[in-house]
Amino acid sequence: MKGKRSTSTKDPFWSYKENGPARRFMMVTDGRGSVKRIWGPYSPKTYDGDFLKCHQQDLSTALNKCNVVADCHFAWARPEGTINNVRFLVPYPKSNKKRKRQENNEDQDLDPLQKNYNKIVRSVRARVESPFGLMKQRFKALNGPFWEDEAQLKKLVYFAAVIENNRVRQ
Repeated sequence: MKGKRSTSTKDPFWSYKENGPARRFMMVTDGRGSVKRIWGPYSPKTYDGDFLKCHQQDLSTALNKCNVVADCHFAWARPEGTINNVRFLVPYPKSNKKRKRQENNEDQDLDPLQKNYNKIVRSVRARVESPFGLMKQRFKALNGPFWEDEAQLKKLVYFAAVIENNRVRQ
């Protein structure tokens, strides 16, 4: 979003990741990379667990009987039944124990089954999280400051998703 110089870092739309004002979109894709649902735009400071809590009913309807592969920020929804009829597959968290420098491996405190599970979840996440990266490559307007209003940004993201879905189908 435009306005880097005029936007405070305390503004709800300031993104430390983008080092400027930004908007976030939550996308659900299937295993082929086809976009199934989009939520947004919303503040980049919104924690994923809080997003899930706010949209709990909508997610329960939209993702009915789905398995969702996500990162650790979605652990809030991991207990079965937190969001009805949706199963969230997130990696096992690393331990909070302090480790010696030579032992700084995030999976060291997990058993072999948990390590294998985390490896599988990471590989699947890499596949289902790539569509937005591909959209950003194809539509340069999604890669930098956006000079139009928020409604136009939303339309561009939806348009990019349609183009990406068409590419996936072919």
